[in-house]
Amino acid sequence: MKTKLYPISVPSRVAASPANIPHPHSKSKLTLDTVLRSLGLGIFQTRQNGEGRNVALDKSRFQALSRSAIHVIPILGAAVIIYLNMTTLYIGASLKEIYALQFAAKLHEITMVASIACIVFSYLRYQMTLGEGLPLGAITAGFGQVSYLWSLEFWGSLFSPRFSSKKKAQFILVIVPAIILAATVGPSSAVCMIPRVAYWPAGSTYIWINGTQNEIYPTFLDGSNISSTCGVTSIAGSLDGCPASGWQGLFNYIPFFNPNLGPPNSNWISTTTFGVHFLTIPLSVGLSGSHSIRSLYITVDDVNQGGSFDPMATTQLAALADALVLTGSMWATLYPTLYGRWSSRLDSMHTMNTLQSFTGMTCNWNEQPIEGNNDTRTITFPQGMYMNTSMAYINFDGVSRSDIWNTPGDVTKPRLAFVDLFDPRFDNVTVGAVILEPRDPSNDTQEILPCILAAGWGESTMTLSTGSNSERGSAAVKSTSFERVFEEKYYTNYCFPSFPLHHINVTKIWAASMNPFITEQNTTVFGALASLLNAGQTLYGGLQEKVDEQGIYTFLVTALLVNALSNNPQNFSIQGNITENADGKAYGDDWLFHNANMFTVDPSESANWTKLRIDSSVEGLSYSTEGITVKLALSILFLYCLCATAHFAYSIVSGLSSSSWDTIAEWLLLAINSPPVGHLAYACTGIRTMETFQEIVKIVATSRIGNTNQNGNDKGEMDNLQLHFVETQQEGLHGAVVVGKEYGATLN
Repeated sequence: MKTKLYPISVPSRVAASPANIPHPHSKSKLTLDTVLRSLGLGIFQTRQNGEGRNVALDKSRFQALSRSAIHVIPILGAAVIIYLNMTTLYIGASLKEIYALQFAAKLHEITMVASIACIVFSYLRYQMTLGEGLPLGAITAGFGQVSYLWSLEFWGSLFSPRFSSKKKAQFILVIVPAIILAATVGPSSAVCMIPRVAYWPAGSTYIWINGTQNEIYPTFLDGSNISSTCGVTSIAGSLDGCPASGWQGLFNYIPFFNPNLGPPNSNWISTTTFGVHFLTIPLSVGLSGSHSIRSLYITVDDVNQGGSFDPMATTQLAALADALVLTGSMWATLYPTLYGRWSSRLDSMHTMNTLQSFTGMTCNWNEQPIEGNNDTRTITFPQGMYMNTSMAYINFDGVSRSDIWNTPGDVTKPRLAFVDLFDPRFDNVTVGAVILEPRDPSNDTQEILPCILAAGWGESTMTLSTGSNSERGSAAVKSTSFERVFEEKYYTNYCFPSFPLHHINVTKIWAASMNPFITEQNTTVFGALASLLNAGQTLYGGLQEKVDEQGIYTFLVTALLVNALSNNPQNFSIQGNITENADGKAYGDDWLFHNANMFTVDPSESANWTKLRIDSSVEGLSYSTEGITVKLALSILFLYCLCATAHFAYSIVSGLSSSSWDTIAEWLLLAINSPPVGHLAYACTGIRTMETFQEIVKIVATSRIGNTNQNGNDKGEMDNLQLHFVETQQEGLHGAVVVGKEYGATLN
């Protein structure tokens, strides 16, 4: 059953006296008011006693240019921001005006939102006056926020059956981007206007190391080039030029392992797990070189069945770390003398992509002990690293238990023997190692721990910090740890064939050089370190104590091997002469600003040398396009500039412009001055259905009711504007809005 709609009578209007109708402004005043109104500064317009007749739609390029002034400031601001970020600009360590930029970003947002609103209202006015009208829900698009996109008004407009598909497409292309831009231009301006702390390119150079790739990254080492003096040392011995050089750096672990020498309760041994609790020790310790301090990283994975510990270690090549420190120090010396602003920095970094050794170790934790000097049984070694959590073992007949029994050293301290595992079954094994645990000299039972060591060269990025302009950096070199090499997806299989490493084989003679004999203590480096790290105690207790003790042993052997591999190219170093300018000074300008090489070498002499690149950068405030957020923000600002410029050009070319109906009050007054619509009387308390918003509305020119001649007939002068529902029969004559005509009739 349909509800019967009753017509609603139109109330009579109160006549206005002609004396109360002010005259129009002069053209100059109108232009000034137009500019002020377009900029949202209507409060400063020329004052008058009342409203006068005004032109609804202007056809004047001069007026269009005046009203388009609202686009100029935000477009210029966005263009400058885009330019700074696209061309990139380094500011320095700090910027006093950075808080002012935050305020400026907010002002820029306000002007851009006003500019976008101008585009939307221009579209709405055109469709409502010169077009076919818009759905009722579309009128509020100029006042809506992003929530308008899921409102009844928006979807009612899209589903209006009387709104053509072409008009719907135009509506979407204008309104949706405008609303999204209005919501995002503010954050985008702030992101791009305020400089970000980032690393800025500050020069690159190639360096040369006097060795071939195979010499610097060897895959086989037999000890033929190791001096005999490398086999003996003292606690303070330097061992320069030997594989074991810098082994004293492992003393840095003592406070974390030995509760007697370190802080109270610092013992690393856990009573609830099998051995190492690695959260209590540092991520890395320093190993001293000729010019650098390398970072030794050690980690332990206990995924293997039975709770054993299989440590992995890595550190940088000493020769390459020294070269990086020397180059970085030269950069820090030249940098402040070339460009004042660049000397202001939070930090400076130097990076070099290279290879470094990664080592791992796994053991047979259940091997039978040696029973005296005449025990001829074979020794069982693990086949490889982490064979899918199930360990294969091989009875190796290349060494007897009696050979291991006679390992030199104090039997009351841990000892270490190396074994050549030249057998196809040990395809990825670097060398074998047998750890002899401390025993009483009167005891003929020797506990042993047969292990295999695996090592290879893996890709790494070496980094050095030379500090800020007010604080010098250090010689500590850092690099890739295990996060990139030992990938998470191989959490139960860290065997080296799973990774792009160049496998390394060494002989037992070369391996022995990493564990020189300390004469005054009648033990080796391994024995001395193991005794200190294990609190100087010999453990003969249960399984828990034994596993803890063995965990220390494997930890040390892995660290000693990776240190020895990093020292292998003993006589290699950075080569070349410093490039000089015509005045005989270092040619740092080309290095820092044009990526020219800081060193010159003889082409024939350096033909087989290893060439490496060092990239330098400074940390500070800068403009750049780095980062997805910045790229997205710049894209939004560029889209805004495109839309605003297009509307600016359209306004100038067409000459059409208007200052009417761009506030809620003006639309409200237009609705009040329009006759009521009978069939919408039910909506006097609000609109709750989408169908109401589908009604097509248009602004039309009308002859006001009561504006009659002497005979009582309508004069037919359409000098008033009102809202008109297209499919509704409303009283009075209706006509199109005329461009350039003034509206605002007087009632007689």
